[in-house]
Amino acid sequence: MSKSLGNIIDPKKIIEEEGAEALRIWSAIEGDLSKQDISCSKERIRGEIKTLNKMLNVSKFISQFKRPDKVKLTKLDKL
Repeated sequence: MSKSLGNIIDPKKIIEEEGAEALRIWSAIEGDLSKQDISCSKERIRGEIKTLNKMLNVSKFISQFKRPDKVKLTKLDKL
């Protein structure tokens, strides 16, 4: 991003539009932001909302089941 070129994206605006969690997940997936230049894609940030929705749905599904009292691990589980 360059102020002189006018291609600055205001993070506050993205947070208002898409949410902070979508921005956080996008930045974590893009990698180390301090060592490389990356292009900020609003479409990819919007795509992370779908990822968050999937994670929320999985957690809701899992929470429907009772927690087992004792769990027996097989040899394969112990690896």
